[in-house]
Amino acid sequence: MNRRFYLTILILTLFLLTLASMLRIASASPDDFELIYARWGDAENEEIAVPGGQTSLTVFIKFKPPGKDDRALDVLASLDLPSPFRTATGVSKCYYWVDSMSLGDIEPFTFSFNIPPDAEPGEYTFTLHLNYRYVVTEGTIGENKEQSFTFQLPLYQRTELLVEPETSFLVKGATQSLELRFTCEGESDLLVTSLTVTSASSSVIGHEAVLPIHLLAGTSTSVDVKVYVPEQASSVGFSVEVHYLLHGLEHTLTRVFSLPTIEALKPLSIEADSYELSPDALNSIKLTLTNTATQPITNLTLSLSGQALSLIGSNEVWVEEVEAGGIEEVEVVVRPSSQADSYLLTVQVDYAVGDMAYSDTFNLFFTKSTRPRLSFSSIEVSRTGEYVYVRGQVINVGRSAANYVNVTASSEQLSFEKGSTYIGTLEPGEAASFLLTSPIEEPGIYYVTLSGFYADEAGSWFVEVREVQITVEEVPGVEGARAVSIHELLLPVAGLGIGLFIAGLVIGRYVGGRREA
Repeated sequence: MNRRFYLTILILTLFLLTLASMLRIASASPDDFELIYARWGDAENEEIAVPGGQTSLTVFIKFKPPGKDDRALDVLASLDLPSPFRTATGVSKCYYWVDSMSLGDIEPFTFSFNIPPDAEPGEYTFTLHLNYRYVVTEGTIGENKEQSFTFQLPLYQRTELLVEPETSFLVKGATQSLELRFTCEGESDLLVTSLTVTSASSSVIGHEAVLPIHLLAGTSTSVDVKVYVPEQASSVGFSVEVHYLLHGLEHTLTRVFSLPTIEALKPLSIEADSYELSPDALNSIKLTLTNTATQPITNLTLSLSGQALSLIGSNEVWVEEVEAGGIEEVEVVVRPSSQADSYLLTVQVDYAVGDMAYSDTFNLFFTKSTRPRLSFSSIEVSRTGEYVYVRGQVINVGRSAANYVNVTASSEQLSFEKGSTYIGTLEPGEAASFLLTSPIEEPGIYYVTLSGFYADEAGSWFVEVREVQITVEEVPGVEGARAVSIHELLLPVAGLGIGLFIAGLVIGRYVGGRREA
C-alpha cells in the first residue's frame, strides 16, 4: 500500500513538472528579444553611411525571457539587405552568430557589406531574423524559435571637410601667417568645433579662427595661423587636427603637410654715420634706419646692448613708423672704454610690415678713433630786440688736434649777419665758444643748421652738424629799430673819459692856486 502510494506521488510530481515546463515553453512570449537600436558603424563607433565603399551596421539586441534561468543558445542572426546593398561575395544577406545569451544580455550584432557609388541617398529598410534554441532547463535541448525585426537607416549624400594650405612657402626668421582653406564639399552642412595646429620645426603662436565655424554645403572659409619660422629651417612640417560635427556625429580630420622656406629679404637695414669712437668720452652715434619695402615699417622697437662701451640713457628705442622707401634717424649716446681698441653695439629689432612680423639682429663694430672729433655743447638761443643770438661751445672729443675749426650757421628762413666763428686749432679735450647773430623780422619757428668744419693733421676735412630750432613768439615793434654799431657803443665811454680829463684839470688848477696862496 505504502509503496504504491509513494510511486503514485512520484509519477504525479514528474507529470506536473513536465506539464509546467511545457506550459512555460508554450507561454513564452514570441518577443524573447528586444531591438534596442540600430546604427551605422561598429560596436564602438557610430558612423554615417554614404555611397561608395564598405560600411558596417550594428544592431543592439536584448534577451528578455520570462524566467531568470532561461537562455537562448546558438543564436544565428541573418540580415536581409535592401537593394542595391550587397556583401563582398555579392549576396543580399549577412550573418552573425552568438553561442549563448542570458537574461538581460545586450549583444551587438555587426554586419559588413558594400554600398555601391550609385546608391541613391534616402531611407533604407532592413529585416533582421533571429534563429535560436530557447532552453528553460539546463541540459535539455530546448525549443527552436525565430524572431524578426524591421528597421530603417538613412543613407546620406557624401559630405567631406577639406583642409588645404593656401600659403605656398614661408620666410625664414619671421613671424608670418599660414593661411588654411576649409571647404565643405557635399550636400550637407557641417560645424567645425576645434582646431589644433602643431609643428616640430617651427613655433605655432596661435590661430585667428572664431569657433565654432558653420560651413554651409559647398562653401569655404580661410583661417590664419600665426607661425614663427627659425632661420635654419629648410622646410616646415605641420599637423592640423580638426574636430567637426556632421549629421549630429563628431568627426576628426588630420591633415599633415610640409612647406618650403625661403631666405628673408628683410626690409630694414641699419647703418651708423661713423664707425670710429673716442674712448672715455661721450660719443653720439646716428643710426640710419632704411626701409626698402613697398609698405611702411610699423611698431619698430630697437633693443640696444654693447661690449666695451656703456649706453647713456635708455637701452630701448621705439619708432612708430618708417615710410615705404624712407629713412629715419635715431641718436644713441655711448661712452667707450679706454681699455679696448674695438667696440660692439648690438641692435635687436622687432617690427611689422603689413601682416608680416620680423625679428632681426644687427651687430655694428666700431674702432678706437685716432682723429679729432668735434661735438657741440651748451647750445643756447636768446633774443634781444629784433635780433636772435645762437651761442654755444665746440669741444674736441677726439684723440688728435682739430685744425682750422670754423663754426657756421645756415637757414633757409634767416639771414645771419654774423654767420660764422673761426676758432682755429683745438687740442684734444679743448673747448671754444661761438656766437652767431641774425635779425628776426616776424614771429615763427625757424630752423638753423650749425656746422663745425675742421681738419686733421693729414689735411682730411670733417664736419659735425647740429640742427637747432628757434621759436619766436613776438617781435617787439621798436620804431626805427636798427643794429647798434660798436662805434655807438664806445661813444659814451669816450665822452666819459673826456669829461674826467677836464674835471682833473680844473681840480688841479684849483688846488695849485691854493698852494701858491
